[in-house]
Amino acid sequence: MAAIGLTLVGLAPPIAVILAYYGLLFVVAAFLLRVPRGALAAGAVLACVLTPVASQLLRAGLPEGPGDQVGWAALGAPGDALVTLAVNGYYPVLTWTTYLLAGMAVGRLDLRRPQVAAGLLVGGGVLAVAAHTLSGLLLGPGDGVWVLGAEAAARRFGTTPTGSWWWLAVDGPHSGSTLDLAATTGSALAVLGAMLLLAGWSRRLVLVPAALGSAPLTLYTLHVVAMAYYGGSGDDDVACGWATCWWPRSSGWACRSRGCAARWRRWSRRRAVRRVES
Repeated sequence: MAAIGLTLVGLAPPIAVILAYYGLLFVVAAFLLRVPRGALAAGAVLACVLTPVASQLLRAGLPEGPGDQVGWAALGAPGDALVTLAVNGYYPVLTWTTYLLAGMAVGRLDLRRPQVAAGLLVGGGVLAVAAHTLSGLLLGPGDGVWVLGAEAAARRFGTTPTGSWWWLAVDGPHSGSTLDLAATTGSALAVLGAMLLLAGWSRRLVLVPAALGSAPLTLYTLHVVAMAYYGGSGDDDVACGWATCWWPRSSGWACRSRGCAARWRRWSRRRAVRRVES
């Protein structure tokens, strides 16, 4: 997977390729396979709280991220590449270990039980709402926004600045703060619980997402390649090439039909890219 990601970066796509980060996360996961579910869940909580603090401390003496994407050429300086992937890149493994631990803990549950699905839906929703609410309180009545200024609402790309501990209170997407990790973990758990409940009621209701989710590496690779060759300039406000406008709209329209989803599910069982990778 990491090799595919390094190769895709060489195409210079207008998006941040995540596969090399996943490759490093899988290395971490290999050491956690025999860890009990309770320990994984506790580890996820600790990682959510502590890894953003560790990130702030470690990045204090480093260049501001995310820097250049890590491709094959970056391996000429393996230490720098590892620092980018682990600490200050687009999807830093240090903080994203929270997602890894939470996902592995959930994977040990009996997801066929409706009670488990309902617990994920309710618990995840409460966690997400609580995280966003706490961030609002800290930045508003807590005066954090006055310290951070307009930068508090700026778009982030994996990390936040290190000049103030108030950055741990933001909940912006890809900020990597404690509250961002908590909110995104909660929303992911809620969506998973909702999909499990829908699947238990009628599998046809989740036919399309289940079909697409059966070959994520293949679809992601095709998407990055399409973005690299047809994605326009990459400016979110301007670019509207084949990959950024026409393809998602056409694909979304096509996948609304159950017949299309069923055919895609049969094809996707081949998992083309993963088969080649194996």
